[in-house]
Amino acid sequence: MTGRLREELARLGDTAPVAEIDPDTWARARRARIRDRALVLAAVVAVLVGVGTVPLALQHHTESPVAGQPAAGVPRHTWLVPDRMAARANDGSWTRDQVTSDLAVGRAAAAYVMDGGLPVVIGADDGGYHLLDLPGFAGNNELTAHGLQGGDLGLTLSPDGSKLAYTYARFGRHAADRPIPSGIRVVDLTNGDVRTVPIHGGEGTVVTDIRWSPSGTWLVWAGDQMASWTTMSMGGGSPVAGIVSPDGDSSTPLPAMTHNLRTSFAVSDTGEASVLGDSARYVGYGPGATEPSSGAAFSSSLTVHLPGRVPLHVGANVTLGAAYVGDVLHDLRVRDMNARYRLDTYDVDGRHQRVGLPSALDGAWVEPLGWIDATHLVARVGRGRDARSDSSLSSLALVTVGDHPSYRLVGGVDPGVTGLTLATDLMTPAQPTVDRPEPDWPWTSERWALTLGVPALALLLLLAGALLARRRDQR
Repeated sequence: MTGRLREELARLGDTAPVAEIDPDTWARARRARIRDRALVLAAVVAVLVGVGTVPLALQHHTESPVAGQPAAGVPRHTWLVPDRMAARANDGSWTRDQVTSDLAVGRAAAAYVMDGGLPVVIGADDGGYHLLDLPGFAGNNELTAHGLQGGDLGLTLSPDGSKLAYTYARFGRHAADRPIPSGIRVVDLTNGDVRTVPIHGGEGTVVTDIRWSPSGTWLVWAGDQMASWTTMSMGGGSPVAGIVSPDGDSSTPLPAMTHNLRTSFAVSDTGEASVLGDSARYVGYGPGATEPSSGAAFSSSLTVHLPGRVPLHVGANVTLGAAYVGDVLHDLRVRDMNARYRLDTYDVDGRHQRVGLPSALDGAWVEPLGWIDATHLVARVGRGRDARSDSSLSSLALVTVGDHPSYRLVGGVDPGVTGLTLATDLMTPAQPTVDRPEPDWPWTSERWALTLGVPALALLLLLAGALLARRRDQR
């Protein structure tokens, strides 16, 4: 810069007007910028907190009792637990925190087994869903769970909902070269105590069907004695059956009545057991059972007293389910391929009676779930293929039998729920079911990411856009 130019610039600077700037200008600008940032941050926090509290609010809602409903009852609707709740680790154990080994969950109203082998017990008092890690449950083995499916794992509630019977199998380090210790276990849901009834024979016994007597004291069971059974394979089953006395720790054999399309098993409160096939019935008695004709108890050392094969004269049909109501045996049968049903009863003297059923059942599939009394059957009914079909919409029906048969729908069951068992002592003809809230299950990590990440990303983009716009305005 030349000396002359420097002198000229100095002269212009001396004569230029002085700009008066308010001393608070920079302070006010800084406060405005801080305020803008605080508002954006508050909006982000508000949205994240609001989204985060949605599942908490739903979970709190499901824990609240339903106003105006009895303290205990069978839920009007049974929901299918999401498959993710039955996730397993590499060793086959359950991974979700919601699965508990604390079995003292209280009296239950309903129970079933998920396809993945996880038992679901629904509380009678609050309708809460309990995912139980039952000790030795056969469904804990993934191969057994998928091979038999949930409905064939023997999970059965006692009529009053206080006890849960199930199939057990212990797969130890010798499972490949020794028989699998197996049989039935009974859980007292009020205190968590477990009673074990081993069933010996073959390479282990898979119990697929367990039935209680009306008072929940005796058990009758059916299953398959395996010719081969390891942690990785099973096959070669031979049908077997038996009866377990009250608080007993052993089983007495019953004839399995092979070569029948279907076989039903039932046991009375006196220890009389019936095995029904296509056209005949066996009647047996467990140790300590009471003989109907004399009222005298059989010796506990007696294995089985069999009066022999009794023709049923029921025609061309198969049994769907038998149960004692008091001392009278009720046998529900399907008559032909068009799904027409009939009900037969047999008293202690063997007298047979045909009982009227509502014709509205014809054409549907019917799964008997238990009896409230001698004239009211609880059944699951549907118009799909069967209860195992994922698309089968089904309902709970209260079926009135006798001279004026009828039925009404009293509840619903989600598609995919199999092997449903109900505590029928909690049901009455006037109030068979009660309303319960739908359970809310913890979200998956993917759902959390989408729920929290998308709003957060949108707000960050909004903030970035606001900052860019502000910079453009300052230029």
